[in-house]
Amino acid sequence: MAVAPPVPRPIEREYPRGPAGARPWGLLAAIAALLVFLFVVGPPEPTHVWDAIWDAGHVPLFGTLALLLRALLASGGAGASFRAFGLTVSLGAMTELAQTLQPSREPSIADAVNDAAGAAALLVGAEARALGLRQAARRCGAFVLRLLPGLVLGYAVMGLLWPWGVAAPLNPLRALEYFSVFFEKPWREVFAGQLIWVPDMPASYLPTLLVLQLPEIMLALAAAGTLLAGWLALRGPLPPRRRANALLLVAAAFAPILLAIATRPAMYNGFRHFLFLLPPFAVLGGIAGAWLWQRAARHGRSALLAAAAVGAVGLASPVVEMVRLHPYEYTHFNHIEGGVAAAENRFMLDYWGLSFKQAAQELRERLVERMETPPEGRRWRVAVCGPHPPAAVELGPEFEPTWDIAKADFALMLGVYYCMQLNAPILARVDREGVNYARAYDVRERSFSTLFTVPHL
Repeated sequence: MAVAPPVPRPIEREYPRGPAGARPWGLLAAIAALLVFLFVVGPPEPTHVWDAIWDAGHVPLFGTLALLLRALLASGGAGASFRAFGLTVSLGAMTELAQTLQPSREPSIADAVNDAAGAAALLVGAEARALGLRQAARRCGAFVLRLLPGLVLGYAVMGLLWPWGVAAPLNPLRALEYFSVFFEKPWREVFAGQLIWVPDMPASYLPTLLVLQLPEIMLALAAAGTLLAGWLALRGPLPPRRRANALLLVAAAFAPILLAIATRPAMYNGFRHFLFLLPPFAVLGGIAGAWLWQRAARHGRSALLAAAAVGAVGLASPVVEMVRLHPYEYTHFNHIEGGVAAAENRFMLDYWGLSFKQAAQELRERLVERMETPPEGRRWRVAVCGPHPPAAVELGPEFEPTWDIAKADFALMLGVYYCMQLNAPILARVDREGVNYARAYDVRERSFSTLFTVPHL
């Protein structure tokens, strides 16, 4: 009689997970408490002993984190270890990169290596316990081989976008050392109506600006999508890979924010350093929008029309605001703040000086209308309050930017807190929604001693 071949053992049995539906909440709480202590509370007084313990602690800490993620991601699925390793190494790299913006901290390649080593060691150990050492080593080797093409491609892309980085083998390490400290002279910016040094920005800087500058419909849908993705990752009726994707999406959107809150790096220029958060927020919003549309479809055509109307209104509001602000859309503040008019004295708006282009163009046109030419033997001198490089480009070769208003013919001023409002004829003015972004003055036959309301930094 023919004997049926043995039935392969289900993957779930290779990774015992305890009672059905169990989650390692105790381990999660312990790691969360440890991270809060390490990154927020910190040691009473940093010492060499503490530094040595902390450096060595990267291995077990990130190894334990990798095991936790492995358990949460796929409940023992075959690819859980690979995804957990990738997430853990990414989180470790993010913690090091975030320290480049924090004056009191320095990133460490050794720490990043320890993070990866700890994750790899504990994951391989877990695999060896479940599958045997030989099978675990084989799977680890296959994983490393799969990474090699990505490393080669990543190096090639780095060479295209950053040629200096591949001009010498150690250039990336030299760059990391250079950027390991806040390399610019600190200055102050307005946040929530207060002048604050950029290395001392409060932990609320990033979440506050995200809430006040993103469109309301995006905030609402992203919040709903976060709750939905979290439920799908931890409790939802999805296969392990889909639940892992949901958790990864939430981590991509919120892990950098939590890291910035915990480490408090130097923060400035709005959230432009965190623009990479917008794609995962958009995806979360899309998930929520699709879920709401499906629910509306169950209630018939009237519900669909109502949902479409709400969505159209939600989309129309930011579109109208962007049209009004064009081409200075990056200064947008939503209705929670009250628009740019309410934000004018509470936050930085045109910090890049993009309005200099329009102001400089209008200044040149006014001079052409008046048939005025530069004094013989020199160019027009323009005292610029704001970033000089964009002003020099937009003014053109007939103009010479300067900081000395006493010797200037004209003054080009941003509408920011540190620029004076001069008692002089205005030749050009750039306004949006009642807010002055830039203005150009004729300061000939006028006497001024400074461009600034506060000492220039």
